[in-house]
Amino acid sequence: MDKDLVYAINAYYKLKRKFIEQRKKDKANVIKKCLKMNLKPNEIKEKVKTTVNSQKCIHCKKSQPGRPGTIFRRKDEKLKAYCNLPEGNKCDFDIEINIGYYESNDYLLDLNTTDLKESRQKIIKLKMDSLYGFHDDEAPEVLEEKFNEEVSNFNDSNYQNIFYLKNLYSITANPDKKNELENVEKQMFELIKQIKESNDNNEKVNIYINNLRPILDRYYLLKYDTRYVEKIDNTDIFNYITREFNISTLEFDLGENTPGVQKFEPSYGRK
Repeated sequence: MDKDLVYAINAYYKLKRKFIEQRKKDKANVIKKCLKMNLKPNEIKEKVKTTVNSQKCIHCKKSQPGRPGTIFRRKDEKLKAYCNLPEGNKCDFDIEINIGYYESNDYLLDLNTTDLKESRQKIIKLKMDSLYGFHDDEAPEVLEEKFNEEVSNFNDSNYQNIFYLKNLYSITANPDKKNELENVEKQMFELIKQIKESNDNNEKVNIYINNLRPILDRYYLLKYDTRYVEKIDNTDIFNYITREFNISTLEFDLGENTPGVQKFEPSYGRK
């Protein structure tokens, strides 16, 4: 999955979570006020309903009685969100993201393995029926056509299985990548050793800039598929996140629509 698409999806759900959290706060405040007024349960329920249906738009902060300010919706492989105020009063908040329909490499591999087993059993049965006459008086050419069709299905599933196995192996246990990483580590430690043993500060700086830095960049590129900094909400704490491989590299898009950001207004922070 494209990194900009992942970023947009995360931004969408952060906005939705913020909207839902505000709704919870509004409901709690209304219930607290109603209890102080000693209102009956059905009256409290009606007040809460009115408050929820009149929540402010998450972007322009405007509201209208009986009309939620923002609509968040997921339908037909799409995420949508927009300002729900009447025309002439609504803001430009408008999101539409085609998220696609993804299945994991493992799931597709299991599915194809099951198809292979079933196809193999059908081939054996058709062959035995043909040899021993257990074919309900079907013409030999009809049996041969069924047999060839099933063999074709078996080959198709087998080719797909090989593809999924190779993809899984290349990402999670790539020997070429492992060997290159080991060589880069050796170079890296050798250069670190040279820096430690050197008594010349200029030489140390030159080794680091001209030799070690490019090796370190190559090491991190080989070692981690994903690297990013994440800020924890409402704090000054940042986490450096690394992953040896991204789950999205083990997924396949089977959806009808091409995944991508159709609209995200106002900008969500990435151009």
